Amino acid sequence: MDGGSIFGGGVRLLVDEFVEVLKTNYGVSDVFVDEFNAVSLKLEGELYFYFEVGATASVIMLFLLRLPAVMTEAEIYAANEIVQSQRDGVVGGVAQLPDCELVYFNMIEDEVGVELLLDVLSGMVERWKDVVVCVDVVNY
Repeated sequence: MDGGSIFGGGVRLLVDEFVEVLKTNYGVSDVFVDEFNAVSLKLEGELYFYFEVGATASVIMLFLLRLPAVMTEAEIYAANEIVQSQRDGVVGGVAQLPDCELVYFNMIEDEVGVELLLDVLSGMVERWKDVVVCVDVVNY
């Protein structure tokens, strides 16, 4: 990871904390963290979660959970309200992808930190455990 990253040396601690939440709250055990702080979670042989902090401080998060039903318009609106209220200047939101039971969440903000991302993602998982969430965050 580059030295000028906004994430500094605390990334591993945040990643470890988030992994611990996954293990404790959701009973998952097949979680792996490599030397580059990339986290992967596999269930039944399929990649279920992927979190990577790249050398250029770009962050890509994919959080894949089973979705029993398509979100309603009200749920999507509520999700966007939660996201927008987390921090001023956050751009992005939640939308239903056409022709599939997925929810796509995208947030691009030039000063956003890993801690905020994990908080938002954890909150969404707590509220909608069975939602497929794709988070793509790029720090310029």
